Amino acid sequence: MATDTIYSDVVAIDNGLDSAQIFVGLLTKYCDIFSMHNDKQFINTIRDVIRKHGAMDKLISGSAQLEINKKLKDVFCQLCIDDWQSEAHFQHKNFAELRHKDIKAKVNSVLNVTGASPHTWLLCMEYV
Repeated sequence: MATDTIYSDVVAIDNGLDSAQIFVGLLTKYCDIFSMHNDKQFINTIRDVIRKHGAMDKLISGSAQLEINKKLKDVFCQLCIDDWQSEAHFQHKNFAELRHKDIKAKVNSVLNVTGASPHTWLLCMEYV
């Protein structure tokens, strides 16, 4: 499974948040998104994914410090989850970032066609 953090210029209409975490299955290409109040909630989104879908074999992410902190390492150790971080300036190696680009294009298309407010970005992303 791969993951990436998404930031928006506007807050979401349904919960007032401007960031989310996307998770993408490498084989299934199934996507799931979780809104976050701040970057520190990343560990909570991982736990939500594990509760909802089960523990993944490996988590692929960017090299951000929040994604390799001690709490997360402890969870990975307990559940035998391997992790891999893409190198700085080589984010294209992270499958979630590539998938996010596709999803973002579809979200922008839906928002443009429907004339929906930009504040509906999170709802639209969940729809797509």
